[in-house]
Amino acid sequence: MATTSSVNIDSLLADDQFNDQQENQDEDSDFPFTQHMTKDLFDYQVDQVEQENDGKFDADLLLYQNYRFMMLEDLRKELGDLLDQLDDQLVDLINRDYQDFITLGQSVGGTVETIQMVKFDVTSYKNSLASNQKYIDNVINTVKKLKSQKTNLSKLKWKAEALVLLHTQVDMFEKYIAKKIQDEVVTFEQINKLTSLYLSITSILDSILEEHKPEDGPIVILEKLKSQVNSSRYEYQSIMDTYISGLKSEIKKMTSSQPQDPKSVSELQEQVMTILTFYPYTGNNKLFSEPDE
Repeated sequence: MATTSSVNIDSLLADDQFNDQQENQDEDSDFPFTQHMTKDLFDYQVDQVEQENDGKFDADLLLYQNYRFMMLEDLRKELGDLLDQLDDQLVDLINRDYQDFITLGQSVGGTVETIQMVKFDVTSYKNSLASNQKYIDNVINTVKKLKSQKTNLSKLKWKAEALVLLHTQVDMFEKYIAKKIQDEVVTFEQINKLTSLYLSITSILDSILEEHKPEDGPIVILEKLKSQVNSSRYEYQSIMDTYISGLKSEIKKMTSSQPQDPKSVSELQEQVMTILTFYPYTGNNKLFSEPDE
């Protein structure tokens, strides 16, 4: 009996020591004291859970860490109060924003007419700019056309003046040739004047023909003057050939006579040099090429 009592006492002592150790361990572990749930506290707890769970929200982990020792009825009441609090805040935000919207609408309401006037003025100005741009484009095109017409008129004026001058000189040339044909003797001064007229006529005619383009169309008076110039050219060359033949004869007589008159020789040399200077421009290249026997 004594032995049995001793064993029971030892067992009880061992159980008491285990219970004391278990109580000490429970006291050392973190106890999640329940706190009144607020929005800020709930946000903080959610952030802690997301940090521990790689940024993902876990409701089970949130409840276990913070509310596992809370009665379900108390937890439901806390969550309901928090939801009511959030609803109230949301209503306040809506009312405040709506009031701001009403205030903004009232402040803008008085300026709607002004905005419409500004819009109308901007539209009118835009249309005015488009109209002015169109007008400027038309003016530019008109100026270009006027410049082109002015250039054409300047060319036409020059052609008209050149044709009038050509007609005058051709008329003088024909009259002069007709008079010289009737004369028995043609002097060097007359040949010099006749050649000057001829060279002037050909120069004016060449300038007109160079300036005149086929697309400009035919000029009747120009064709008529060309025909007159070609006809007078043969008569002019005939007179020049007659004069040169006489000059050759004088040279032959002068070289064969003794003594020679220095003044006559000098005048003859001047005539020959003058003819040698301008005669190639008349279209005749046979000057003195075949001396008379």
